[in-house]
Amino acid sequence: MTKKTAPIVLAALLSLTVLTGALAGCQTVQPTGAQGAAQGEDQAASFDGGGELTLRVNPEFVLRYDEAGNVVDVTAVNDSAKTIALAPVDYEGKEARAVVSWLVTKIHEAGMLVDVETGSGRTIYLDVSEGSTLPSDDFLRNIVSDTETYVVSQSVVAPMEVSGHEAVGWTDYGDSDYGPENDGVTDYYDTDYGPLNDGATDYNDTDYGPNNDGVTDY
Repeated sequence: MTKKTAPIVLAALLSLTVLTGALAGCQTVQPTGAQGAAQGEDQAASFDGGGELTLRVNPEFVLRYDEAGNVVDVTAVNDSAKTIALAPVDYEGKEARAVVSWLVTKIHEAGMLVDVETGSGRTIYLDVSEGSTLPSDDFLRNIVSDTETYVVSQSVVAPMEVSGHEAVGWTDYGDSDYGPENDGVTDYYDTDYGPLNDGATDYNDTDYGPNNDGVTDY
């Protein structure tokens, strides 16, 4: 009788051990709401009045900036980004708008801004990390403007999308040039100005431009 009982007891003990471990695991992976909130507060506190931006085209970079909007660190996240040479002198203490534009320049020079097969510019993504603080109301707008100015100067059409902005209060996406609703074409792509101009102004009257008749409307 002892021989028959021993396996049953061992099996019961094994089942109890497995069940206890499973319950302990469940308790470990389910942080409370208070713990989640504390983690968010810790992340915000770690920025110390500044914040973090993620720039992604194909290469992906993470930029940390201080309360004045100056970059303190840049990290190459993926293999594509690591092929681009970075040194602290390239970014430390410089405005985020200048560093983002510089990185996009390096990405383009490395042949990774334009899709080789289609010839189209890739979308430039800029993500604002949770807990970040914007140094000024036009912080993101200036970054987008400088970046798109460079892209246009290279005769490339590459839309730029910003995410995470809702958390820090920047929602000025009312035009067609910036933000997730942009059409991918800035207002530089007209026929009068910029690298893609056709050399002729939009003068459809008889006083000015190539179609003038030599007589003013006096």
